[in-house]
Amino acid sequence: MAMVLCRRRLGHHPGRPRAGIATVVANLSAACEMLYRNFAGSRIVLHAPDFPELSQAIERSVRDEELFGYELLRKKSANRRVKSTRIYLRITVGMNLVNSPVMHCFFDVWHSGHQSPIYDHGDSFAVYQETTPTILTAFKVLANQQGRPATLKKDDVTSISNDSYQVHQLRNKSDQLCCTIQCCQYGKDDKIHYEGF
Repeated sequence: MAMVLCRRRLGHHPGRPRAGIATVVANLSAACEMLYRNFAGSRIVLHAPDFPELSQAIERSVRDEELFGYELLRKKSANRRVKSTRIYLRITVGMNLVNSPVMHCFFDVWHSGHQSPIYDHGDSFAVYQETTPTILTAFKVLANQQGRPATLKKDDVTSISNDSYQVHQLRNKSDQLCCTIQCCQYGKDDKIHYEGF
């Protein structure tokens, strides 16, 4: 299972991973703690007071044939090299700081029933925050990393470090749109950058 960050206390939460794989921010590596403090947590919300209907607008955009999100997904689905259930939108935020396998921070929009390819994060550090009240099954841990997929809910935050959850797959098994904010970077002593992400 993935490690879920708890804001208040450790312990068993119904529908959440059991104790032992949940932790608090202070227990993270320095790289993940910095990412969490800058890009995740209670300050990062999809339903801001000045645009409370953002998730509904995104959902409409990907479902309505006349709108931009639908057109982007249609173009991606025309690519025969991309599996039909691996189509999603990635919106990058900010500049490329050249210290991560992809853009430093990005927002992914997962349509119902879709999934990512299996990613190898190349020893980078990352935090993921679920921003919609849907279920996303994340971190399909491969056989050499022992574990089961974890079901994440709105506001759950997970972390990836250079020694855990490097290879994973994100899946939206709900019937609704799912959005996730992801931020990653290499460790400060990492001089070899992986280009295969």
